[in-house]
Amino acid sequence: MRLTTKFKRGITTGAFVLLFALLHGCSRESDQDLVSSAKAHLDKNNTEAAVIELKAALQKNPAQSEVRLLLGSTLLRQGDHAAAEVELRKAAEAPELAERAVPLLAQAMLALGQAPKVVEQFGKRSFNNAAAQASLQTALANAYAAGNQPEQAQRALGAALSADANYAPALLFGARQRASQGDVAGAMTTVDAVLARAADNADAWTLKAELALFGDRKSVV
Repeated sequence: MRLTTKFKRGITTGAFVLLFALLHGCSRESDQDLVSSAKAHLDKNNTEAAVIELKAALQKNPAQSEVRLLLGSTLLRQGDHAAAEVELRKAAEAPELAERAVPLLAQAMLALGQAPKVVEQFGKRSFNNAAAQASLQTALANAYAAGNQPEQAQRALGAALSADANYAPALLFGARQRASQGDVAGAMTTVDAVLARAADNADAWTLKAELALFGDRKSVV
């Protein structure tokens, strides 16, 4: 029992020392050094360390909208949607970042169950950039669907695919819509086409499994 307690204390002390060293190092680096280090962490998929350094960079220079956008997108990637919304909303205030920040902000809001607000705030918004337009319109399609507005959802989906006919999130949304209407085979064809272009698309694999399960249950019935 004593050995266990000492072992636990050792772990706690070690973790504290490591955190202190990281924070102390952040305090001595310039904001640009911190951002560069954060990007290196992101390349290694170490989002936790990246968030610490991006926050430290913003403490040194809060006016860095580009850094705030990177922090918001990283928080979104982590699943911290509430914190992501805060940072992305601030980033979206910079006109030059709007087309990159707004679609991500809409995604964060959807994850927080704010579909009506997404429609209210971005329903009339559009972008010339194809990627931004496809992303925003897909978010709107999801928001309209959540609000039981199928016609508006289809229009938004059409706008997304007009901007980028191969935009995977839009195609997968359309596949889910077809499946909900009974066209499981058509939905599966779309999913397979998405996977043919991007075999590592986790959302597509998840939907494929769901469709296969649904198809098996339907065949049994």
